[in-house]
Amino acid sequence: MIGILLTYLTKNMAKRIRSIITLNLTYSYLTVVSGVYAAYTLEANTLGLIIGLDPAGTHSTTVSVLFGLATILGMFLFGRGTTRSVAENIIGMNQSEAFASQLAGAFTVQGFTELRTPVSVSQAVVGGIYGTTIPHKIVVRNDRLTRELIFGWTVAPLIGACLAFLIIYFS
Repeated sequence: MIGILLTYLTKNMAKRIRSIITLNLTYSYLTVVSGVYAAYTLEANTLGLIIGLDPAGTHSTTVSVLFGLATILGMFLFGRGTTRSVAENIIGMNQSEAFASQLAGAFTVQGFTELRTPVSVSQAVVGGIYGTTIPHKIVVRNDRLTRELIFGWTVAPLIGACLAFLIIYFS
């Protein structure tokens, strides 16, 4: 819903700007600003997740650093494929759509962070991407990849829950 709203807002903004150069510069600056905001929300959400993983509740610096390093290692080892799929393979976007989808994802992550709920940033961004494509009635998208992403987002938490249950049950 946020992606749809932002798409309509950016379309109205674009109608008011007559110069194509000014419009491109505006979208360039807005995309950089929304990228900084997206990075902020990503860190806020990830930091809450890392601190919440401390089983003793001590929130010691050593434990926080270890969880942070583990998160960075996981992102480095496993995040590249997801990022590339989201960025390149779902749908081609113009500058206004890129701005709107990035900002929609960041707003979604910010909302969940305020509710103290960890959320998948890739899910939020993909939701923003699809939200921005709805007003444009874009139908050229990679449905196979979309099905794979949704399958992975469904199966991964189930596997994690099963493993957590088994670890707790047999400990």
